[in-house]
Amino acid sequence: MRTLNEIDNDLREQRKALEDDSNLDKLDEIEKRIGELTDERAAVVAAAEKRKNLLASIAAGNAGTETRRAAAANTDADADSAEDEDDADGRGTPEYRRAFWKHLTGRSLSAAENAAFERVNARAMTTGDDSAGPAVPSTMYGAIIEKLKKAAPIIDRITMLHIAGNVTLTVEGTVADAKAHTQNAEEAGDDDTLVKVVLTGYEIIKLVSISASVRTMTMGGFEAWLETAIAKRVAKKINDWIIAGTGSDEPRGIGAITYNAENSVEIGAEKALTENDVDAAVGLLPEDYDEGAIWAMSKRTFFADFKPLQNKSKNDTVTKDGGTWYVDGYEVVFVAGVPLHEAYLGDFEQYYGNLSQDVTVAASEHSSFKKNAIDYRGTAIFDGKPAVDAAFVKIKKAAE
Repeated sequence: MRTLNEIDNDLREQRKALEDDSNLDKLDEIEKRIGELTDERAAVVAAAEKRKNLLASIAAGNAGTETRRAAAANTDADADSAEDEDDADGRGTPEYRRAFWKHLTGRSLSAAENAAFERVNARAMTTGDDSAGPAVPSTMYGAIIEKLKKAAPIIDRITMLHIAGNVTLTVEGTVADAKAHTQNAEEAGDDDTLVKVVLTGYEIIKLVSISASVRTMTMGGFEAWLETAIAKRVAKKINDWIIAGTGSDEPRGIGAITYNAENSVEIGAEKALTENDVDAAVGLLPEDYDEGAIWAMSKRTFFADFKPLQNKSKNDTVTKDGGTWYVDGYEVVFVAGVPLHEAYLGDFEQYYGNLSQDVTVAASEHSSFKKNAIDYRGTAIFDGKPAVDAAFVKIKKAAE
């Protein structure tokens, strides 16, 4: 197997060939070669990831797990299970990756690609105009998830699940501390509570358009464009729901928690934020949620209200380590959608989200026919809500 550097050198050579006008009669040949190189690169990346996971498994004391599983795979059921793990129901195969690209850019599929396309999507969709769109290949889906987190960092701080359909979770609510026991004495039960979190699903649909010249894009170029275009739009909607979702016909955000004097600090509209205000808000957060707590606020709020509290000679209310800001020792995460002059402090792992349907993408030339463009519709299903309202406190200025 060649190295990534060797493959990337070949890809650069193909790019030079594309930029050379004398090669216009060789576009099909160059396109085929780029497809082969892109697939080869994906295989090397997958192998490196597998090696990384195996090393992590050894470090965790789980070495041999995969070997034992393979040795036990003597039944048809075990073989099917292993196959599903290897190619994620076919979405991880090179044939399906090429089929997805060709389908969305109007190219003809080979017999093998057509078979892969039909196998993956037979249960999930139809090929009619009302189709939800074909499932995104595994490598591309992983890239979309990573870009979701970069576009909306708060997504990486919540407990994000990927469970198909509706889901009911039971999580800890109030948990009493352990206590000493007097020998032979009868102990009354603690008032521990469990909280049920029921997540259904709300549809996110985002449209992006691009010139019909998309058909001239290489597979890698098309994937990179679509990953970014879809991820940014889906991420923004999920981010907005996490912060401001009402819980009525949409996910419930942390802004929908009932805030009062027991879990919030309000500052007069004409006053500036003080260290005492910050300390008061921190003091309202229960100890159970302290360890994983972060601040969530807009970048503008931080620099307008919190940054002026920095005074290295007197206190450490606002500090910076590398590129990360901290307020009273809690990391600050800049989150779009949090209103100006408001900030939340809380354990965002207590916010449960579920992306119950992987992102799908459908294409249509009809809606943008006059513009010689193609519309791509990305669809995802998401729901989320705070498991425990007590895990969050708020600080805000009163409205003027």
